[in-house]
This record gives sequence, structure tokens and C-alpha cells, in this order.
Amino acid sequence: MFPPQHLERIARSRKEIFQAVGDPPELVFVRGRGNLGDELIWAGTRELLNGRAYREIGIEELPATSGHTALICGGGGFCHPYHELMPHILAVAEMRFERVILLPSTFDTSVDAVREALEGTRAVIFARERGSYSQIQSLCDARLAHDTSFFFDYDSYRQTGSGVLHAFRTDTESSDERPIPPENDDISLTASTLESWLRTISRHAVVRTDRAHVMIAAALLGKTVEFACGSYFKVPAIAAYALSDFPVKRLPPAAMPERAPACLAPSPCSPEAEAVRERLRARAEINPPPPIEHVLDSAGSPRVTAVIVSHNRPELVLGSLHSLIHVTSIPVNIVVIDNNSTPRTRRVLAEACAGHPQIQMHLSERNLGCVGGRQLGVELVNSELALFLDDDAELMPGALEHMVCELDLHPDVGAVSALVAIPDGRVSHSGGWYSESKEMVSFTLGASGLSFDDPEIPASGPCDWIPGTASLIRRNLLNEFPLDGGMLAYYEDNEWCFRIGRTGSDCFRRSREALVLHHAKHGPWGRMDFIGRANLVRFISAAAHFYRKHDLLLRTPGVDVFAIMPELTRTNETLDLAGARLVMELASTHSNDWLLMEWMNGGLDPVLGIERTALGDELGSSRREADALRAELATVRSDAETTRRQIETESRAHEEMAARLQDVYDSRLWKVGGYYDRIRRRARQYLRE
Repeated sequence: MFPPQHLERIARSRKEIFQAVGDPPELVFVRGRGNLGDELIWAGTRELLNGRAYREIGIEELPATSGHTALICGGGGFCHPYHELMPHILAVAEMRFERVILLPSTFDTSVDAVREALEGTRAVIFARERGSYSQIQSLCDARLAHDTSFFFDYDSYRQTGSGVLHAFRTDTESSDERPIPPENDDISLTASTLESWLRTISRHAVVRTDRAHVMIAAALLGKTVEFACGSYFKVPAIAAYALSDFPVKRLPPAAMPERAPACLAPSPCSPEAEAVRERLRARAEINPPPPIEHVLDSAGSPRVTAVIVSHNRPELVLGSLHSLIHVTSIPVNIVVIDNNSTPRTRRVLAEACAGHPQIQMHLSERNLGCVGGRQLGVELVNSELALFLDDDAELMPGALEHMVCELDLHPDVGAVSALVAIPDGRVSHSGGWYSESKEMVSFTLGASGLSFDDPEIPASGPCDWIPGTASLIRRNLLNEFPLDGGMLAYYEDNEWCFRIGRTGSDCFRRSREALVLHHAKHGPWGRMDFIGRANLVRFISAAAHFYRKHDLLLRTPGVDVFAIMPELTRTNETLDLAGARLVMELASTHSNDWLLMEWMNGGLDPVLGIERTALGDELGSSRREADALRAELATVRSDAETTRRQIETESRAHEEMAARLQDVYDSRLWKVGGYYDRIRRRARQYLRE
């Protein structure tokens, strides 16, 4: 039996949740994604709703579902390690339902996306412990209640157990404070079903864990629980709020050995990648750089300052730093911009960087993104040259020295890029080229796909643009042409180089001998579910910013809107430029969450030229006419700012367009024009506000 005071608190939480829900005419439970601990949350929610009429859907169904009241599953998706998805789910739910209630969750409002989502929501938001509640109560309609896993019926799983279960995290939320015991079983990842997960806990007498729901289930199954803190405050906060009446206590420090302090070391990688790294090193040693006449400036300081921007990837950034300090032979100052990482990440970086006075750590309390972090880094650079180095890239011997020599030998050149290889030994890029047409600017990557030691790779020389993975830039060029802060998600290096190139300046080079290993995974955009598209809309938004600024579609094979939305490439391999422009217009005048919702529920299908079954032969035979209409609609936009700032002046153009499209409105193709009209009406409302 549970302690009476615990049962009273559970009853109070149940009452709080049901008061928020009320008696709606329609109730939809939106289930999320996650591990077996999350499945316990969903199972507890079903127990909570037992006896009430409701419908359960997954997040994939959310964009196409509407109704009165939505209950969104609770969990840890509004915190540092896994915050990318839940703010999108909350926003889409609010566009589809009259009322939204977020079930008890943990929140970290130091994360920009979390704070912004809560500041703009009209939903009822439940916290599952007091630490979160104190953070959100001034931001939204905040309530406090137990995690819904407390409503699950554990009776059938109770048994007398023996021995100790070590169930510590092995994922991103691991605190990494102490080594994981060799007998550890991270059952939330290894168990095959929720039942086997519960049975494993029940077979033991003592459970040691840093997982919140292992702790909760073990306590409610009558086990002695010793918990450790994960990468943030969630576990001890839930223990203090909801499990004070159970034998649950913090794991004594002496129970687990201390972990060795972090240090600079090559980035961990697979055996195959390690073999490529050794080949790159051998290649670099065959082509040593010539002597550099001046490695220090007139004041005796290094001529180069490296800028590394990182967010929650400590093992990788330590590899980049290792290559700068222990592989590079010339002195370098280093600025590390930490983009609001977890305390665990910052602790690891502080430990590893201690004793290296050339490293300056800047801890940003906001995630500035790559472009914002690099621009901040530039402001902190006092040297002649700035090296942009991705946090998952490491220099091979002589790489930086070769790039410095390139700039010394070509004083009219403003920046030089390395030859960057990926872990399978193929070249990611060695500089690049672009071509401009009336509609589009197309970027390509030099030597991409070739083996890094392929003799066909051209020698060092000029190029049109340099990707930002590993590029050495004169600081005066960065001062004259600042990075564009509007390129929030991607393409900032494309935009920067293109803007400089439009001045007629030929100031970029590539160094064939400067070798860099980039621990990146390159592949096609294959994930088109809610999670995948939630990530991709950021890229579309960045491309739309480029479009607004330059009135050109951005073409970067493999990572552009035509790759993200393959429907924009016709069966004959030609590009649907009119459709792409319409996507850019929509992304410019609507939020990312609106774009995600419409993309998921088929609302963009007319723009993308998809022939739905419901339209049948009518759409198939009218495709050419639809393409012409989309092109005509695109020409109405006289400049990049007309839609956003001077939409009132287009009323006459709208009337003329409406007349020309009347025949289309009489058919199902009216949606094509309807989308454009909706853009203008919402933009007008935005200007009035």
C-alpha cells in the first residue's frame, strides 16, 4: 500500500488535471515519441483517462487533426538534451485545436526555443516538479501536478526482488560525472517492451539509476532507490516533489568511483574513420608546408585566432582543440563560443581547457546558432587572421600552416579553404564554384566525392566561394563584410561569399595541401516524418532569407529546397522554379511551425505540384496550366520587401490577378491562387499590428 499522504497528492494532481481539461465535446490525446520511460508516461495517461471519451493520435497525425481540446503527452522534451521537437508539437497543436493542455513535464527556460514557446502559448502548461514550475509560472498559464506515470497501475508487476540493478543512462542526458558501472543495464534502451522493462525492475531489491522513470517505477514497485543526477535537475526535482514518502535517496558519492578529468584528445571515431585519419596524417607529412616568415605579429601575438562554435558536443570540440594545440606547429589563439550547452558540457570543456591559456571560453546564455556564434567570435578576435573551424573538424599536420602560406603568397586574397574529407575518405569539399542566372544561384563543391588522395583533384588555386568548415579569413574582410545574422540555420557561408563576389572581388582560394577531417554524416534528406521535417523547415527558412535578400533561389545540391522537397524536381529532371519561389514566399510570410503543419497535412501539395487522388485526371491534365499560373503569381512580387512591408499597394494587382484566375477558381486549382491570397491577407494583418 502507498502512504496515505502520497495517495492524497495523487488525487489532488488528478483533480488539477481534470479541472484544466473540463468536459470538452471532443478530447484528443497526442502521444509523442521516446523510449520505454516515455511509454510508461503514455500508459499512465491512458489510466488517467480511463472512463472518459477520448481519441489517441501520434505526432504524425497531429498536423491533419483538428478539434476542441488536445492533451499533449508530458516528458522531458522541453529541456536541453531533447528540446528540438516539443515546441513544434505545441505550436502545431495550438493551430489545430481550440484548447491545448500540456501534461506534466520538465522545463528549462534557459533554452531559447523553450522560453519562446512558453511565452507565446495560450495553452495550459503543467510542470511535474517545483523547479520547472518556478521557471514557467511567469511565462504562461502554469499548473503543477504529478507526472502521469504515477497514475499507472503497478500491482500486477509487484514481486519480492533481490540484488542491485544499475540502470544508468548511456545517452545525451548522462551526467558523465562518474564512470558507468560495468554491470550497468540501461533498460530504457535495452528492454524490448514496457512489460519486460517493468519486470526487470521488479526482480531487484535495490535500483540505482539516473533515469527519472526507472526511479519512479522502482519506488512505486516498493524498491529501495538510489538516484544520481543526470545532465540537468530533472531527477532530484521529481524525487523531492513526488517521492518524499518512499525509500528514495541520492546515491552516495562513494558508491561510484570518480571519473578522470576531461582532456584534449582526438575525436572518438569508428575504426574505419581512424584508418582514414591515419592516411590523412601520412599524406600531410609527405607535403609539409614551407617555412612561414612571420608567425607572430608586431606585438608578439599569434597572427591567427581560431573561432570554434559548439553546442553540446564536448567530445568533438575537444578533438578540434587538440588538433589546434597539439597538431599545429605555429602558435594560435583560440576562442570557443559555447552556445548555451548543458552544465555537463561546460564542465567537460572547462576541465579540458584548464592549463591552456591560449584558449578563451565564452559561455553564451543563448544559442546564437553558427552564424551568431561566429560573429561574436569575430568581435573577440584581435589578430590579423581568423580561422573558422567547425567543432567536429580537426586539422591534420601542416593544414593551418599551408593556409597561412596561401594568404602570405597572395596578399590580394581575403580567405582560403582547406581540403575537407569525411570519415569514409571522400572529399566533402575543396573550395567551390557558383553560377548565377536570372532565377537562381547554383553552388557546387570542388572535388566533392573523390578520394582525398585522388590525383585528379586540382592543385591549390582560386575558387568562387569557401565553405566554412575550415577556412582562414583576413579579419579586415570580416569587418567589411559581416556575416548575415538572418542565415540562422545554414548557408551563411554561401551568402557571405556570394555577397562579396557580387562586388567583383576575386578573393577566395583553396589549398590542396591543407587537409582536414570532418566528423560529419553526409546523406540525402530521407526522413520525411514529423521529426525530420521539423528539422528541415529551419533550412527552408534560411533559404527564404537568402531569397528575400538577393531575389534569387539558392541551389546547393544535396542540401537545398529542391533536395528537401523533391517534388520541386519534375520527372524530366527540370526544376519547378515557380513552385520553389512560392515556397520561399510562404516561408517568408509564415512561421516555421505553420510551414511544418501545412507540409505535413498536404496543404503545400498544390504549390509542390503533387497530383492528389482526389483531383485525379483533372489535375494531371492541368499541370502545365498550374505551372504557368504559379509563374504568373511569382511575378506579382515586385521586390523582396513588397509582400512584408507594402502589401497595401498590391490590392489593385490582386484584383487583376483574381480576374485572370477566375477560371481556375471554378476548378479545384483554386487552391493555388488561394495560397497566394492568404499570404497577402496575413501579411496585411501583421503590418497593422
